Amino acid sequence: MKNKVRILISLIAIILLVLIIRSTYSKYANQAVGSLISRVGQWVIRVNGVDITLADVPADIVIDSDDFVWNWDDVQHVKKPKVAPGMIGSFQLEIDPRDTQVSFEYDISIKNPVIEIPGQDDLEIKLAIRDIVETHGRPLSIVEVDGNKVIKRLKPLTEIQNNDTAVDTIKVTVEWVDDGTNDEADRIAGTVPNNVIEMPILIHAIQYTGGN
Repeated sequence: MKNKVRILISLIAIILLVLIIRSTYSKYANQAVGSLISRVGQWVIRVNGVDITLADVPADIVIDSDDFVWNWDDVQHVKKPKVAPGMIGSFQLEIDPRDTQVSFEYDISIKNPVIEIPGQDDLEIKLAIRDIVETHGRPLSIVEVDGNKVIKRLKPLTEIQNNDTAVDTIKVTVEWVDDGTNDEADRIAGTVPNNVIEMPILIHAIQYTGGN
């Protein structure tokens, strides 16, 4: 009889211990999840109006002819919207994180632009990136990787929260190189009525955890 009582007491003790452990774990888990949710800020970044935070992979954006502004006022022999060797053009990337609640780092990889000539796949038009600046004077880190220009910048939360400093605008200036080494390709490009200029751009952003 005593053995049965001891066994019963042991079973009750084990059941109570299990219940206490489950209760404690449940309370801890709920607190942990709640704490995690409270730390995750809103995360929306748009580049030229395109949300680049919808996927986990870098966003691929193509800058085309309509995005370029060329120096037609300085070139009297070329009629807008045509473009010719020696001309200088530019486009802008507007990085808008105003719906973001965290600091982040971004890098932008820019490939050298190309001009497509229908039926002339073997011809290469020489365009070169001449300048990259943030139009508000904010510092950029610019390096060259595998022949591509890579722009890097930390966007702090202090800038994002201020409407005057929230948006970064990066201006990229290019030149249609006219150095006499590519005259045949330039000549053929000039005879095609609907040439298309394209510049592939890869953009990646990651939340910055090192503070503001």
